[in-house]
Amino acid sequence: MSRETCADRRVDISAFLDGELPSDRTASIAEHLASCDECAAYQARLERIRSSIRLQPADDHIPDLTAPIMQRVRSMGTRRPWWKPDLRVAAIAAAATILVLGGVLLPGIGRHASVASASDIAQSVRAAARSLDAYHATFTIAERDWNPRVPMRRFRGAVWFRAPEDAKLRIRDVTEYPTSAWPRNNVTVVQTANRWSIDQPSSCPAAALPRCVAQGASQHQLQTVVHRQPFDGATTLPTDIVLPLQTLASSFDVHVDGADVQMGRSTWKLTLPYRQAAPIVESFEQGGSWRAFHPLDVVNLWVDSRSWFPLRFEVVAGTSPDRQAWADANGYADRPGETLLDYRTTTFTQTAAPGRDFAIEPAGLVRSGGFRSDAHGTSSAIAPAYTAGLPEYRAGTTDEGQRVLAYARGTTWLKVVEEPARPSFPFYASTASQMKLQHGWGYYEPATDVSPRRLDIYGSATHVELESNLTSDSLIDIANSLDVTGGKLAHRLGRKSGSVVTRVATSNAFERAPFARQPAYMPPGYQASAALLSHAPGGQRTLTVYYRRPESEFDGVGIRLTQAAPVHTLPSSSEAFVGVDVGSTRGRWSVESGDLEWIDHGVYRSVALPSFDLSTALQIATSLR
Repeated sequence: MSRETCADRRVDISAFLDGELPSDRTASIAEHLASCDECAAYQARLERIRSSIRLQPADDHIPDLTAPIMQRVRSMGTRRPWWKPDLRVAAIAAAATILVLGGVLLPGIGRHASVASASDIAQSVRAAARSLDAYHATFTIAERDWNPRVPMRRFRGAVWFRAPEDAKLRIRDVTEYPTSAWPRNNVTVVQTANRWSIDQPSSCPAAALPRCVAQGASQHQLQTVVHRQPFDGATTLPTDIVLPLQTLASSFDVHVDGADVQMGRSTWKLTLPYRQAAPIVESFEQGGSWRAFHPLDVVNLWVDSRSWFPLRFEVVAGTSPDRQAWADANGYADRPGETLLDYRTTTFTQTAAPGRDFAIEPAGLVRSGGFRSDAHGTSSAIAPAYTAGLPEYRAGTTDEGQRVLAYARGTTWLKVVEEPARPSFPFYASTASQMKLQHGWGYYEPATDVSPRRLDIYGSATHVELESNLTSDSLIDIANSLDVTGGKLAHRLGRKSGSVVTRVATSNAFERAPFARQPAYMPPGYQASAALLSHAPGGQRTLTVYYRRPESEFDGVGIRLTQAAPVHTLPSSSEAFVGVDVGSTRGRWSVESGDLEWIDHGVYRSVALPSFDLSTALQIATSLR
C-alpha cells in the first residue's frame, strides 16, 4: 500500500491530464483516480476549470507565456509550501483568466487549432460524461434523397436528458410532401430507469410510399416496455446526441480540422468516417423511416469547446468508386461530396427537466423486460471491488434468474450480470479477444452497432458478463477486481458445416497453418482479436483471423482474413463481382459485402472488410508475407 496521501497525488493530476507524467506515474495516478471518489471529483472540477479556459481558438500571433507563468507559480509554491493543490490550481486558473481578459490566451491552455489533438478532445469528452447531470436541446434536421419524390425532408426536434437514464427524444416532420397521403415521420421515444416507450410511424419501405400505407389504417405504432433492465441495449436511447462518448471513443479515425464557430460559440470541427460516427447519427434514428448511409461517407462534427456538446454534424457523400456503386445499387442519386444530412442544434441548456416530462403510461403493445429491483447491491458476491469511480445505481434480478448490478455517473455506466454457468460456451465468443486476467481468463468484445463493450468471464459455477461505455482498459481493470476465476474457451468449438472448428492463439495462428500468410499492413488501430482453424472432412484446412479495434467496431465485423488450402477455384456466389488484379493474380471484389477473394497457388485467400473500400483491401492483400 502506497503511503502517498490524496494531497500528494493531486499535485500530479494536472500533469496527468496533460499527458506529461512518466508512464509508471501515469498508471499510478490513473489507478488511484479510478478508486478514489474524492480525487475523481477533484479531477472533474479541474477538468471543468480547464475546459473553460483550454482548447479555445487563438490567433497565430499570440505569444507563448506558459514558461514565465509556470515559473511564477513554481516560485510561489516554493515560498508557500502550505498551499493546497486546489489553491494551486485556482491560482493557475486565475493567472490564465487575467491573461484572457487582457486579450491574450495561453498556448497549452488556449491553443491554436492545429495543436489540438483528437485524443485531447476525446479525453475531455470522457471527463465531461461523468459530470453531466442534465441536458435539454432543440435542433433541426435536413435530410436529402430519402425518396425520389421527396428530394429533401425537414424536421424539428428536441432531446431531454437527466442522468443517468431518463431521456426523451421528440422529432416532428415539417416536410412539404407531394400529397397528404404521405405519412409524417413523427417519432417520440421516452426512457426511464424502469420503462421505455416509442411512438413511431407504421413500418413501410421508403421506396413503396405512399402506396403501402393502407387506406384508413393507423399510421402509428405505440410500444411500451415495463420492468426494464438498467442500460438495456434493446430499449435504450443512445446519448451521443447529448455527448459523443461512443463516437469519440477511439481517435484513430478522427481528424481535427481546426477551430470554428457555431451558434456564436467556439467549437472544434472534427472529421471522421461514418463507420466511426454511426452512434451520433443513429441517436435520433430510434424509430420511423430514415435513409441509409455508407461506411465511407464523411461526417463533419462540431463540438462545443467548453461543454463538449455536439452543436452540429453533417453527413457528406463519400467520393470512392465503391461508395458510388453502393448508391447506384440502392437507388440513391447522391453526388460525391454532397451533404446528405445536416443536424443543427438551435438551443441547449443544462437545466434538469421535471420528472413529469419523462412519465410513461403503458399503452399500445406492452411487454415486460423481466427485471425486479432490490436492495442487495454491493453486498452481492459478484460486486466488483473496483468500479472506475462509478457509484452504485441499481440492483435486481431478472425472470431468467440473472443477478444484475448497475453503476453510473453522468452518462458513464457499468453493468454486471451474473448467471449460473452454461453447459457450453456460446459460439459467438469464438471471435472475442481472449485475455489473461488476474484470476483466469476473460473474453472481450468491442462496442458494435447493437451492443456496448462487453467482457465475459466463464467460471466453473458462474458466468459473469460486464457491459459498459467505459474504455476497454477500465473494463479489464474491473474484471480483474472480481472474485471469479475464468476458464478458457474449449479448445475445440465443435463442428460447423461438417468441419471441426478449433480456436487457436493469435500469437501462433500462422505457425499452425503454414499455407497462410500474415499481413504486414492493417489500418491504424486494428489488431488480431481471434483466430479459428478448421479441418474439413476432405483434408482442407481453413484459417480465419479477425482484426478489430479495441474500443469500437460499429459494423460488428471489423476485418476478417480467411485462407484455405487446398482450393483451386473460387466458390460460386450470387453477388455481383468486379475483376481486379491482386499482384500477379486475378481476383474478384464484391462491393456488396466488401470482400476481396483470389486463388494463390492452390490457396484461397480472402480479405473481408465491409466498412472499407477496395484500395484498403488491396493494401492488406499485397502485404501478405
